[in-house]
Amino acid sequence: MLKRNEIYKCFECGNNISINNCRESKGLTCCGKSMMFMNPLAKEGAGEKHIPIIEEIAGGILVKIGEVVHPMDENHSIKWIEVCNNQQNIKKFLKPGDQPQAEFQLDMTQDFEVRAYCDVHGLWKS
Repeated sequence: MLKRNEIYKCFECGNNISINNCRESKGLTCCGKSMMFMNPLAKEGAGEKHIPIIEEIAGGILVKIGEVVHPMDENHSIKWIEVCNNQQNIKKFLKPGDQPQAEFQLDMTQDFEVRAYCDVHGLWKS
């Protein structure tokens, strides 16, 4: 069964989707092929450029991607940064040339997870 907040990627066209509510028990397809579940990485290989780093700011958080600044060019960039908690998902989309960071206003008393999607190296979480 597909679960809320799971991310799936089409390796033909590069599309990725996030599951909100789905009763489907079969896999997803795109371009006539099965989409692949993206298991978020937390520490591995190029983690120093991909792990979301969270800084508390007034009214929320600032998320920067990587201890070493992640490239943001046409062929390699962070496509989005997302904060997930039990009540909501907030996603900020980025484009080449942007800084690999985003601010989110949220209640710091609730548990949350931060994820970022690199178009070359996949899904990362903190």
